[in-house]
Amino acid sequence: MIPLYVVFSKIGWIDTHLPLIVPQIMVNAYGVFLIRQFMMTVPDSYIEAAKLDGAGYLLIYSKIMLPLCKPALVTLGMFTFVGNWNNFVGPLIYLNTEELFTLPLIINSFRSAYAVDWGLLMAGSTVAVLPLLVIYLFAQRSFIEGIAATGLKG
Repeated sequence: MIPLYVVFSKIGWIDTHLPLIVPQIMVNAYGVFLIRQFMMTVPDSYIEAAKLDGAGYLLIYSKIMLPLCKPALVTLGMFTFVGNWNNFVGPLIYLNTEELFTLPLIINSFRSAYAVDWGLLMAGSTVAVLPLLVIYLFAQRSFIEGIAATGLKG
């Protein structure tokens, strides 16, 4: 984290939300492995049939592989969102201004060395969970489609 802090301070990103957003979008090793493993389950006969029809690699990717990978992409998006939404250490390091604090940092500010304001802490925790529940409710259909599609024989 120290080298990242040095790089972000040299480009002027300290005390902005950019170091919290950009690295998560650009570099996600877990996503590479998740999508690769999912693409390995797609039958080769789909790709071979597209090649016989004269489709190039870009057309095969955009018309066959990408629609088939929709459940994996939705899952990866949800994992990434939940991981960043609940991130505590990154905002603690990169943000200095209290107006820029993320929800985990604000919830942590309800605790002091000798007392805890339990009412505010529980209300803040409820507010922090609501967006995750809403996103899950909207993405639930893709999860079900992914589970149903994996059981089909071609």
